[in-house]
Amino acid sequence: MEIGDLRSLAYLGLSTNSLNDSIPASLGNLTSLSSLYLHENHLSGSIPEELGYLRTLDILQLSNNFLNGSIPTSLGNLTSLSSLSLYKNNLSGCIPEEISYLSSLTKLDLSINSLNGSIPASLGNLTNLSFLGLFENNFSGSIPKDIGNLRSLSELILGKNYLNGPIPVSLGNLTSLTSLYLRENHLSSSIPEVIGYLRNLSYLDLSTNFLNGSIPACLGNLNNLYLLSLYANNLSGYVPSCGSIWPPETNNDDYYEPDDEESNSEFLNDFWKAALMGYGNGLCIGLSIIYFMISTGNLKWLVRIVEELEHKIIMRQRKK
Repeated sequence: MEIGDLRSLAYLGLSTNSLNDSIPASLGNLTSLSSLYLHENHLSGSIPEELGYLRTLDILQLSNNFLNGSIPTSLGNLTSLSSLSLYKNNLSGCIPEEISYLSSLTKLDLSINSLNGSIPASLGNLTNLSFLGLFENNFSGSIPKDIGNLRSLSELILGKNYLNGPIPVSLGNLTSLTSLYLRENHLSSSIPEVIGYLRNLSYLDLSTNFLNGSIPACLGNLNNLYLLSLYANNLSGYVPSCGSIWPPETNNDDYYEPDDEESNSEFLNDFWKAALMGYGNGLCIGLSIIYFMISTGNLKWLVRIVEELEHKIIMRQRKK
């Protein structure tokens, strides 16, 4: 069937197959298309510029492929786009400024690629954005303060990059934020007090950075906090008194279940519920967990279980 016979097509779903080779440029002729799902295939080559002709496109899902090259600037023409997901490919180069033209975007996921350069301040123009995923790339420079203009943002995932400088206080404007992942960067300075006023936060991971100073006491007021990870920084002083930092009620299948090797202690069933707090050159974690870590000295076990829990959380949120 020729592409010309499909010009009225509104939905094209070819995900979760074994499609290979490149994305055909002729897809740009499907000008009535509103949804294009090509994720979880073996597609390679670059993203064709011709996709920029799909002016009615609402969802573009190209994740979990082997696409390379840069993100086409022509995607800035897709002003009806609400979801752009290029997660887990081999894309390189910078985020084009044209992405900031996509004012209808609610989800932008560019995680697990080889993108570099700085995070464009113009992403702050995407005021409808609820999910921003730039995890595991090669981004450098500071976190732009303009990110704080995304008042509807609920998930900000910037971990595993080379970001430096302080955590911008403008993040305190993101009152809808439930997840903030900044782990494994080169962030420095102190943790801003405003983080403690993000009352909807469930997941806060600032681990493996160069943060210093004391842990703000107001973090103990985040009663919805499910996971708090500050290990491998240069924090000092006392662990602040924490209120109720146990998980809110949720479905049992949302939780991380330890395997047989990890369930050799009665309180391990509660381990993955605890808030993890690290400071100085050592590790200090909440309440009953301290006893376990002192008695076993198995810090690698701790790091592994935290990473597995975070992976499960991020993947569950991405599916939603």
